[in-house]
Amino acid sequence: MLNCTEQIELKTEDFQDALVVEATFTNEFKKHEIKLSRTFRLESSDVIVEENADVKILDSKNNEYVFQDTGNGVYVSNLEFQALKDVTYQLIINTTDGTQYVSTEELLPSEASIDNLYPELVNLGDDYGVQIFVDTNNNLGDAQFFRYEYDETYKLIAPYYTGMDSKLINVIEGFDGTIHYDVSIFPNPEMQEICYPTNYSGIILANKDVVTGDQIVSFPIRFTSHNNYSVFKNRYSILVRQYVQSANAYNFYRILKELQGDDSVLLDNQPGFIQGNISSTTNENKKVIGYFDVSTVDSKRIFFNYKDIGIDIPPYIIDCDAQTFDKSETDDDDNQSLQLYNYLSSQYTVYDHPDDSTIYTVAKRNCMDCSVFGTSIKPEFWED
Repeated sequence: MLNCTEQIELKTEDFQDALVVEATFTNEFKKHEIKLSRTFRLESSDVIVEENADVKILDSKNNEYVFQDTGNGVYVSNLEFQALKDVTYQLIINTTDGTQYVSTEELLPSEASIDNLYPELVNLGDDYGVQIFVDTNNNLGDAQFFRYEYDETYKLIAPYYTGMDSKLINVIEGFDGTIHYDVSIFPNPEMQEICYPTNYSGIILANKDVVTGDQIVSFPIRFTSHNNYSVFKNRYSILVRQYVQSANAYNFYRILKELQGDDSVLLDNQPGFIQGNISSTTNENKKVIGYFDVSTVDSKRIFFNYKDIGIDIPPYIIDCDAQTFDKSETDDDDNQSLQLYNYLSSQYTVYDHPDDSTIYTVAKRNCMDCSVFGTSIKPEFWED
């Protein structure tokens, strides 16, 4: 309380434009995606996407797979295809400024499957909570380097949802400091009762050091503290993808993780230059950040409720309270009309109001509408 902090605006002093490539090509038979963007200055928060590039993958059997620009820096292959064993693959990118970028030729690593994905209550230092673990198959063979990703989705139900909203109207401020107003209550179809927020992982890596025998057992993927049990309140799902990588790809992501931390990907928080396996063939001074990762992948999804892991019913994602005011009460010692005005001028809306009554019960808007936390569209994969 005796000190203050001064906000410092960071500015770029020595900026170098570079192409940013996110390209993971797997043994899944599907249309694959590659993301292209540019580095940006510290004082900018806008992602600069690379548009209208010529993107393709060539293999050692003289097959060519062309990618189409679909907008927002996302390039999608025209055909469904997959990486095959004993075939090399090379990424080639030609940008509109005439620069060509080419990756090294990459082989598909060995396969490894996820045998089990499960939650357990655990103690983690001074904290305790729910840990999601993964077990692989018990015959990893040559698979030694692993990268994991997860998408977690949970069902959220707004506890005070009514489908109604409110706003202040006819506001008149008197010379004596009094405020006169009316409250309009109306249906609001944009307010949602049930939503499905989704969170995404950062970089999670494992190598042969965590292998027990010829298997990875109880590798921790996601820890949720008991202070954040709200994600398990109604229903929770997590999808985990396990990539088997080459040693070079593993080292690239390891350095990226060390520079960025656990909660970022290339497009979110761009680090300094990291040499990957992509370079320019037309101008050696043109930098590129990224890696053409050819990996085998396996995935598994699970659903569970708070009862399945033995915890008490969690609270809503934020603290919810309801306050009741009598609009007719204007006494200076307890001016409920002014209090109601102040609440409705902030993040509260009317939760209950009996007909022809001066009594108003208000609640936080986010306790009546969950859409601020996530989409109300039920995911296709969701199982109640």
